[in-house]
Amino acid sequence: MSCSNMKKKCMVILLVQLAMCAHAQMLRWTMRPAYEKISLASGVPLLLSDSLGTTALWDFNGKKLAQTTDRVHDFHEGLAVVTKRGSDDIYGVYQADGKLFRIDNFKVAHGYPYYADGYLLAKQNQHYFFLDKEGNKENFGLFINMYPFVGGLASCFTYEDFSRLKNPYYTFISVDKQPVVFSYKNKMVDKEDVEFLSSLSDEGKALVIIKHKLFYYDHETRMLSPVMTDEDDVTKRKQLYVDGHVEEFKTENNDSIYITARGNKKDVVTFVFDEICRPVKAIYPNNTIGFTTKKPVEQSFPSSLRAEKSGERFGLKHGNDMVLYPQLEDCSFGFIDNMVVKTNGKWGLLTYDPSIDFRVRFNKGNDIAFRHRTFETVVRVDLPSVISSKDCQFTIDPRFGCEIDKTSIQSRDTENGNYVQYNCILTIPDSLPDVLTDVIYPVHLSYDGLVVPAKPVTVKAWHYKYISVDLSGIDTEVSKGNVAFILNVTVEKNPGDPDYPFEVAMKSSSTLYKLEKLSECRYKCRLFSLKEGSNPFTIEVTEKGCMPSVFPFELTYVKPSRNDAKEAVSIKKLEDATTMGGTNASDGQQPAIAPEVVPSLEAPAAIPLIEVPADSIK
Repeated sequence: MSCSNMKKKCMVILLVQLAMCAHAQMLRWTMRPAYEKISLASGVPLLLSDSLGTTALWDFNGKKLAQTTDRVHDFHEGLAVVTKRGSDDIYGVYQADGKLFRIDNFKVAHGYPYYADGYLLAKQNQHYFFLDKEGNKENFGLFINMYPFVGGLASCFTYEDFSRLKNPYYTFISVDKQPVVFSYKNKMVDKEDVEFLSSLSDEGKALVIIKHKLFYYDHETRMLSPVMTDEDDVTKRKQLYVDGHVEEFKTENNDSIYITARGNKKDVVTFVFDEICRPVKAIYPNNTIGFTTKKPVEQSFPSSLRAEKSGERFGLKHGNDMVLYPQLEDCSFGFIDNMVVKTNGKWGLLTYDPSIDFRVRFNKGNDIAFRHRTFETVVRVDLPSVISSKDCQFTIDPRFGCEIDKTSIQSRDTENGNYVQYNCILTIPDSLPDVLTDVIYPVHLSYDGLVVPAKPVTVKAWHYKYISVDLSGIDTEVSKGNVAFILNVTVEKNPGDPDYPFEVAMKSSSTLYKLEKLSECRYKCRLFSLKEGSNPFTIEVTEKGCMPSVFPFELTYVKPSRNDAKEAVSIKKLEDATTMGGTNASDGQQPAIAPEVVPSLEAPAAIPLIEVPADSIK
């Protein structure tokens, strides 16, 4: 296959691919890339951005709801606690709509700045309090120590005689402010005998120490069961116990609490609790038992966008369509029609918006009449109002016959819309007929630092045949089966058109012929050895780089039937809608075909017959 044919084949394949993705999809920045981090808020459909010590809350439409230089903690139960940066001092609480209500003179308790079961545990002047969802202090009683609610219960430490700090004990209080009373073997447990009480685990189990002995409390059954040394070997099973006062067997280290218990002098078991005193694991001499911890349920907002990596860069797809060429440094997560992406070292939010599109117009939207090899016009891209023209440009692959003058750029943002335009020169496509035909130009648009795949733009165009060929009607000479006649070439010229940039040729498959140029627009045709009846021939007028304009004619030859009879010829111009010249079609309609029939001509008797020897034809 020749290089020329291979090039044409590749162009056809490219045109088919472009036609298959004719609709242009656009992305827009709903959060411009200017942030060190963008994360999905827990429990609420919000985004959090961090940059230069400032945290902002955004809704999913990219609207900024709030901004603060303080620290915003994760949302729990639709609320996010805000603490003064670098401290445990509570500044306030953000609601899911971005509104803030202030909380003064409270600190975070046990490093747990989250609402649980409708309440926030906070500390004030060495005492613990629960705050409701409006920031109001709820009266649950006076306690020396408290832990947040877990499963509707909160572990608390206080004194029976609080004024004199006498008779300490642990207890559970419920969200309805009712204490929990323990019983074992149908016998009530005196609250003063409860020496330690953990928070509930996620499976509803707590560790209780009553008179130095360890029990598990099951919140579902409300029952106590002893904690044994060896659950597998019944002969060695002994209930675990602790030595001494609670402060002697309990230690705290960073975010963990430890309880050391034993079944005998050798068998030591260590219980580990987290910062809010939930049991995490029990470490036995020969094995470790873990307590069930429920992982937070992650929010799921499936995205219509997905990242596609190519080399070291990422592009974006919407369904099966590539909507962004690989150019991003990273992609974090997506939701609905959005994707958090990184470019130039910063994070931003891109949104696929099916409601916006860009429109490309050639020649002010009018059809294009290629009179010559090239056509000078303007190509313009109209943008949606959310896309500024100031950082927008576009290109067209020159293989498709469009040369853009980049120095002619005009870009404007106006009240009625934004646009970018260039002057351009279009080259007539190969084999462009003289009827309206779809011509595709792939437009590659870049804006806001984004380079999107090409949009195929269809333009209606045709080869405007500005030349017509007609019989002169005089000077026809016929003699002994040879004929000579004159053809006039009529040229429709516009100001600035070059003078006669074409060549004229004659063709015939039935007889010998010769074409002689008399002037730029006048040619003498000769046909030799005519056969009786029809002798078709064509005149082709070709401008360099364009398809030829073909004008078919038919010459009918009548031999003399007797000695005194005369030879006769008639020549007429044939109708051919695919090759004849057309009219201007800027109104978008198919050019009208105007065939012309030439009347039959018989050589007058007064005109001398001319014989042209066959060997004189070149």
